[in-house]
Amino acid sequence: MITIKAVKAQIIFLIIYTVTSYATLGDEVKTINVDNKDLTDTQTTVTTVNDNNATYLIYDTKVKNKFEVKQYVSNNKVFAIVWQGIMLPDLSKLLGNYYIQYQTVSPKYKSSTLQSIEDQDFISYFGSSNKYFYGKAIIPSLMPQDLVMIKIK
Repeated sequence: MITIKAVKAQIIFLIIYTVTSYATLGDEVKTINVDNKDLTDTQTTVTTVNDNNATYLIYDTKVKNKFEVKQYVSNNKVFAIVWQGIMLPDLSKLLGNYYIQYQTVSPKYKSSTLQSIEDQDFISYFGSSNKYFYGKAIIPSLMPQDLVMIKIK
């Protein structure tokens, strides 16, 4: 038997996923500002990073008590996305056209808590541990030339 409390929880979950949208991996940065304006209980900061001749922006959005999403931007394109938290963000919206690869490509590495995917121009590492989710997705061809992937965290 489904309780009213369970139904309310599912409705809240769907509302959060409906209003929580971000710029898509590979998309232009201008969509981040448009997408974030409808979020509730969020805080977004933008940081400019200059590292070994690589300049890029990090849009860090925290959805209170749920998750954090960092979007790495260079030349007006989102080249990497990192997520972590007690809930998963809507990865189909975050990964956009790369979501199908995320779902269908056989993992290069797979354990009970971590998986990695490397397919053409798409790399992703993701996992969970004790109801805590984390991951990142990168398009190497859009990264600044002098940036090393280990800096994306």
